[in-house]
Amino acid sequence: MRMQTPRTSAPPLCHHKPSGRAHVNLDSRRRVYPGKFGTKQANENYRRFIAEWSVGAHDHCGKRRLLVLDLIARYQQFCREHYRQADGTVLQEAQAVQYALKPVRELYADLPAEQFGPLKLKAVREAMIARGWNRTYVNQKVGRVKRMFKWATENELIPPAVWHGLHALDGLRTGRCQVREPKKVAPVANELVEATKKHVSRQVAAQIDFLLLTGARPSELLSLRPCDIDRSESVWQYRPRTRKNAHRGQDRVIYLGTNAQAVLKEFLLRPAEAFLFSPREAEAERHTLSPTHRRADQKPNVNETGRRVRDRYDARSFYRAIPRACDAAFPPPEHLDEEGLAAWRAAHRWFPYQLRHNAATLLATEYGIEAAQTILGHKKLDATQIYAERDREKAKKIIAKVG
Repeated sequence: MRMQTPRTSAPPLCHHKPSGRAHVNLDSRRRVYPGKFGTKQANENYRRFIAEWSVGAHDHCGKRRLLVLDLIARYQQFCREHYRQADGTVLQEAQAVQYALKPVRELYADLPAEQFGPLKLKAVREAMIARGWNRTYVNQKVGRVKRMFKWATENELIPPAVWHGLHALDGLRTGRCQVREPKKVAPVANELVEATKKHVSRQVAAQIDFLLLTGARPSELLSLRPCDIDRSESVWQYRPRTRKNAHRGQDRVIYLGTNAQAVLKEFLLRPAEAFLFSPREAEAERHTLSPTHRRADQKPNVNETGRRVRDRYDARSFYRAIPRACDAAFPPPEHLDEEGLAAWRAAHRWFPYQLRHNAATLLATEYGIEAAQTILGHKKLDATQIYAERDREKAKKIIAKVG
């Protein structure tokens, strides 16, 4: 079912001469009559109608009831515009909303939105659990479904009782439901990091070092350019153009000390608007070192799989490079079955976001949790404590003296 393309200009007030009434044409089948043409009452009704029309209050004033499928389409369109950075980049939250609403669309696409109640939301949650999602992930996705109905209530697309009814469904609690618990994210062992770095490109190795030294998020690193770094002082400052919580007005500054500056130094010799870490550059260097890897018919800027190589890393390309390098550094034994192979990879694979936990743990241990909070860019101390692992060895030494 296709959505009707939204109109970019307000419908004009027209004169129906046979009856003398004013009318507004919404489309070929829908018409609104604000009153007798030329009267003050008709003009006031028209202005009120246009004010409501501009926020979408009359998009569904026809006889057809708003279906869940229509609501999903409208809400996703809103999210693509709402979750957008100043430079036009769409945030990952828009994609997360789309993923959360997929089970809703599969189960209740043709259901009138006003009939979607707590039991139906519970059925959607069961479908999420059946997909193998863990408890906190399911709660997050259910929360996004609730926010869609809150938005629909705000825009008077559904009765307020629908959204209020959905709040009767509590979130899944630890130990009180048969749902897989999320695996706790912990710092990665330094031995694994160093072994992995031997099997990645120069660009990826530099990004790994940068994350360890600064505690930055991988998303804040991937769009780094020379012009984004303030090098006027001994400690450089980098303010990411796209960052988490930018829509809340929170500033984010990443400080670069001597070691981080040394990591970036060789990548700064390029145009100011060029990205520091380029997979296209890494691919060219790889073929220069190993020309046998390139086929004779291979096109420029295209790798062996046929995928076009971009001039900057995105989250997927950067995250793919790490498990490949882990498998090269720690090849699994041949005799392992499927379960054993999964266990081996779980023990010998890591992902880039764990490096933020490494940095947080080091900062909190050496300089205190408040210093870690500032460097990591957290507004609340509770968020920093999630990343900073407790120094158990230090606790043992203290208790040995006082206990």
